[in-house]
Amino acid sequence: MKPTRRDLLKGLAGVGVGAAMLPGCGPMQGRRAWPRRPWSPSQTLDPERFPLGAQAGEPGADRLYAVSKVLAEGPIEVHYALWRGGGWRAQEPIVAEHDEHGPFVRAWLRDLPADTSVALCFVSQDGARSAVAQGRTCLPEGQGGSIRLIVNACDHRGGRPLTALSNALAFDAVDAHVHLGDAAYCDGSFTVEEFGAIWQSTLELQGYQDLFSHCAGIYIWDDHEVDNNWEYGEISPELIDNARIAMHQHVALPRNPDHPDRLWRSVRFGDVAELFMLDCRGERDRPNGQYVSEAQLEWLMDGLSRSTATWKLIGNSVPMGNLPGVYRTTILHEDNWMGHGGGEQRRRLIEHIVENAIEGVFVLSGDYHQPSLTRLEPSGPGYHIWEIISGPGGSGPNPIGRLMSTDDQIVYLDAVRNIFVMDFDSEGFVRARVVDVDLKVRLDATLNTQGELLELESHRVIDD
Repeated sequence: MKPTRRDLLKGLAGVGVGAAMLPGCGPMQGRRAWPRRPWSPSQTLDPERFPLGAQAGEPGADRLYAVSKVLAEGPIEVHYALWRGGGWRAQEPIVAEHDEHGPFVRAWLRDLPADTSVALCFVSQDGARSAVAQGRTCLPEGQGGSIRLIVNACDHRGGRPLTALSNALAFDAVDAHVHLGDAAYCDGSFTVEEFGAIWQSTLELQGYQDLFSHCAGIYIWDDHEVDNNWEYGEISPELIDNARIAMHQHVALPRNPDHPDRLWRSVRFGDVAELFMLDCRGERDRPNGQYVSEAQLEWLMDGLSRSTATWKLIGNSVPMGNLPGVYRTTILHEDNWMGHGGGEQRRRLIEHIVENAIEGVFVLSGDYHQPSLTRLEPSGPGYHIWEIISGPGGSGPNPIGRLMSTDDQIVYLDAVRNIFVMDFDSEGFVRARVVDVDLKVRLDATLNTQGELLELESHRVIDD
C-alpha cells in the first residue's frame, strides 16, 4: 500500500522532527513514555454510525472528557486503553451518557494516572466502533519538566482539508490542542440543527480528524461559533443558547454542572503551566464598558496571583495587544479589549500583573487570521508581556500580515495558514514555532519568563 501523507507526518515525528529542545533541558524531559504505535481495538470500525469519530478533551491530572456523534440505537460504551510498559493496556469500559438534544454521547474518564497517554473509542451494542481518539492526562501539581501545546484558531471549512491542522501529526509528545475560537463558521444559523450541520461539515474534514487522533482538545468560542461580531445583549438569547448547545455537542467541551453557561476555566499542567481560558464573547457588556464580566476578570487576576506554575497562559480569543496603525481602525478596535470602556479592564489586568511582579504571563490569541508574535504594549507596562496571534487554520490569511513591516513591538507577522507549536518548560523558557501548510517553520523564537526575547528566526511569505 502506498504511504499516505498522514503516514509521512507520523514518521517525521518518530524520527524527532517534532522534538522540543529548550535551553537547559532535553526533549520533553521528566515525562512518562509516549506511545510508539496507535491502539487497535478489536471491534469493527463503522464511520457511518460514528460520522465524526471520537474526541478526547479537557485534560486533568486524573481525567479526560470524551464525546462522539452516534447514529445507532441503544447503550454506547467508551472503551479505552492506557499506554504503560511499552504497550496499550485495555481498561474496563464505561457507559456513555446520551445528549438530551441530539445524537451525541459523552463521558468522563476518571481516576486515570497522571502524565499518561489514553486512547479511546465509542462502541455500540453490536460491536461497531468509532475511530480512535487519543489524549494525555496532565502532569500532577508539584512536577516540572516541559509540555507541548498546538495552538490555533479560525478554521473555515473553505480551507478544506485543513492541512495546517494535519501537520500537528509531525510533532510528537503533544499534551493538548488549544483552540482559541472560530472553529466553525456558523453565521446565519439559528436552530441547533442548523448550527450542527456547519459543525459536522467542519469536524469531518481531515485536519480535525487527524487532530482528534493525536491529542486532546481545549476549546473556547469566538464570534463565528454564533454569528459575526456578536455581543451578548445584541442578538437573540435563543440563538446564543442554540449555538452553545451545538458547540458542547460537537467538541470535547463539558458544561460546568454548577454554572452551565460559564466557559471560563483553567487547566493545570503540573508546575509547568496553568492555562486560563477566557470567554471574551458571552459576557460582554458594552454599555457598562465590560469586555468580560467583573466576576471573570477578578477570577483571572486572582488565578494569576495564586498560580504556582512557571507559566501563566491566558487563552484569549481576540488579541489583547495595543497594536498600531490599521489595527486601530473602528472595525478592529471596537471588537477587542481596547474598544470596551476605553480598555479599562485591560489596563487593570496589566497593572495587576506588573504591580504584583507576576512572571511567566503569556497571552494566546486568535481571530486576526495572521500568525504574529507581539508585545502587548510598545513601551511601559505591558512591554515585557508577550502575545502570539494564532491561525488561520483554514480561513483566508489576512493580507496585513504580508504588507506590514516588523518592529520592536510586532517582531513577527505573516500571511499563511498555520499552527503554532508551543513548548513550555518549568525552567522558564518557551519556544514558539509557526508551521505552515508545507511544514515550513516560519517563526522559531525562544523567550523566558521575564519577557526577554532570547532567539528569533523568521521567514515570512514576503521573503519567499
